[in-house]
Amino acid sequence: MVPEILRCPLEQAILKTKILDLGEPKALLSLVIDPPRLDNILTSIITLKEVGALFTTVQGKPTPFDGDLSYLGRIMSKLPMDVHLSKLVMLGYVFNVLEECVIMAAGLASKNIFTSPYQKRLQAYQVKMTWSEASFSDPMTILNAYQTWKNLHR
Repeated sequence: MVPEILRCPLEQAILKTKILDLGEPKALLSLVIDPPRLDNILTSIITLKEVGALFTTVQGKPTPFDGDLSYLGRIMSKLPMDVHLSKLVMLGYVFNVLEECVIMAAGLASKNIFTSPYQKRLQAYQVKMTWSEASFSDPMTILNAYQTWKNLHR
């Protein structure tokens, strides 16, 4: 079996190393039994910098291999989800649409709720577009479907 550290995204592991202040993530992750590839570590660090979980500097010095933890990164490290979805939830909190963002994040994190039979892919896509209400957005489609289900459930 392939170890989990080689199968899963490294963003959460890097955030945990930053929370515990264990040094540079690259150096710490190289000590595990089956270390991840260096380019995967660097890609994860870049992703964390792009979503705002890490700053581009360490104690004021720019570095491509590390970054100081931001407040957003501290919160992301406590949420058990992908960093992009945790940022969606955080922005939902900031803009007072937390419930809607949690619904969208849950829908994006789980298996697709829309079926797509092989012979009827175009028809399935058209049905999905009716749920999107011309937004062409998967998160909005999920939200609209959930709200319709909730109204019918009442």
